[in-house]
Amino acid sequence: METPHPRRALALVAMTGSLSMIMLDVTVMGVALPSVRESLHMSASQTQWAINSYVLALASAVAFLGKIGDVIGRTRAFLGGVVLFALASAMVGAAPNAETLILWRVIQGFGAALMQPASAAMVTSLYRDGERGRAMGIYVGISMSFLAIGPVLGGIIVESLSWRWCFYLNLPIAICAIALTIAANPPKFPRQTLSIDIVGALLLFLGLPSFVAGVQLSSTRGWNDALVAPMVLGGGALALAFLWWELRHPTPLIRISLLRDRGFLASALVLLVVQFAMTGLIIQQSLYAQTVLGFSPVMAGASLMPMMIPILLVVPRAGKWYDKVGVRIPSIIGLALASVGMATMTVGLWFRIYGVLAVGMALFGAGIGLAMSPTNTDALARVSIAQRGEASGVIQTFRQVGGTTGLAILMTVSVLAMRMSTLPADIAQDPALAERVILAAQGDDVALKSLSEPARSVATDLLVHGTALSGVVATCCCLLALFFSFLWSQPPQSRTPEASN
Repeated sequence: METPHPRRALALVAMTGSLSMIMLDVTVMGVALPSVRESLHMSASQTQWAINSYVLALASAVAFLGKIGDVIGRTRAFLGGVVLFALASAMVGAAPNAETLILWRVIQGFGAALMQPASAAMVTSLYRDGERGRAMGIYVGISMSFLAIGPVLGGIIVESLSWRWCFYLNLPIAICAIALTIAANPPKFPRQTLSIDIVGALLLFLGLPSFVAGVQLSSTRGWNDALVAPMVLGGGALALAFLWWELRHPTPLIRISLLRDRGFLASALVLLVVQFAMTGLIIQQSLYAQTVLGFSPVMAGASLMPMMIPILLVVPRAGKWYDKVGVRIPSIIGLALASVGMATMTVGLWFRIYGVLAVGMALFGAGIGLAMSPTNTDALARVSIAQRGEASGVIQTFRQVGGTTGLAILMTVSVLAMRMSTLPADIAQDPALAERVILAAQGDDVALKSLSEPARSVATDLLVHGTALSGVVATCCCLLALFFSFLWSQPPQSRTPEASN
């Protein structure tokens, strides 16, 4: 019988703390962004990159650095990732300008990409079958609580201290995680002798950032710019080359061949599309709450609670329902509920009514909580135990790619809506003033300060139009995910307790 590690609880606390840092950093930035933008005098383009650089680095590197962790050892990979993440957090907090902040946000993403796969693998390896589900529940559940707490905590820190302390907060958490890991002295898990797919890593690392950068650049320079089309098309071509290469490589970075199972493919597409809609709109809502509704940072953070709380309450129950009836029923009902919720949120955004927005967020949160856990579990249940690590890598990559592309594309849609809106005659007749109004609506602090009060009101109207159109696109994405959920074939042949956990 397998002997449990005597200090596995200490390791679990350390792993949970590390994932909590990653979750916290996702939501804190959205609330802190208006203060960051004003403090560093950021342009509209820099504002977008301050958010997306972290998620993009994480999405581009998580598969490759997960493999590196298997080679150098999980404990070393985890500790290295925590140190890198903490160092980058300190440098982001101390950033004197936008360029420095964006650079260290990228390095933060690399640190997260190194420690996240290692921490999940260590938790599953330290606990036996009978305990593993409970341990993973603690690991994910507490971390998701930080996802919910993040907006409120970020608002309190911004109002009482400074936006910089939102990032300094990671330092004590990182120190505790390192100390607990060393004290736990986890066993030396056998390293894997792998042939690292360098070509695949380069194709993904070059293709995804090129595509996202081109899309974001189009919002400020337009599609006629000499760089935009080559970056978007080149990035797309590299992404297709990555898929072609991975299907033929004997030890691929991401085992794309798993997508030949229709049910697994449907699960991956659902997670990608929902993450696309959710990440892009949540960030915009934080800006919307402070700019349009006039909320303080604390209130802006608290305004997201109607979405976060249902997710936390529904996820555990959704897993139990999946064990009884399978994936189709909870996922279809959940995605239908999420679609109705997103449509309701869009109405609230357009009419500037927080009550309607809150109802939509609650419906969306409940739907996401109901659909995501069964979808993720079902994907892993469709492969053998030996393939679950690779299957998890595919799923995580799809989710991260959905998040970073959703952030870029929905923000671009918002900007296009602003530029297509009809401006008042006195502003439209002055091209320079019209451009400043549009830039102010995108979050350009310098342009905003140069406007008169009536022009600022027009910029606010443009922000409402742009965010509402993003909501329409996000609603269509939820409906697309609902369509994908109907692609599920027969349930997997075996749905073991380990897979459900």
